[in-house]
Amino acid sequence: MKGLVVPVIRNSDQMNFAEIEKNINTLAKKASAGTISIDEMAGGTFTISNGGVYGSLLSMPIINPPQVLLHTKYKQHLLVLFLDGEKKSSLT
Repeated sequence: MKGLVVPVIRNSDQMNFAEIEKNINTLAKKASAGTISIDEMAGGTFTISNGGVYGSLLSMPIINPPQVLLHTKYKQHLLVLFLDGEKKSSLT
């Protein structure tokens, strides 16, 4: 399987962080090797996407139906707002 794959972590509410990380690692290896199954990508509730690790400032994520939420995180950077040449605020 090639292209964007969105594995599903099942029963994560019953796992601790170490178990979730182990599950993510297992599915990531399968996705990279092209051996992940359709069943391992079906039935998710929401997706977390972190393009910030690649330096992304903006993207157009696509929700994977029937999921109901897509949370996307981008690279953090300093934003300074000027209005009529006067500094108004700094946001990160």
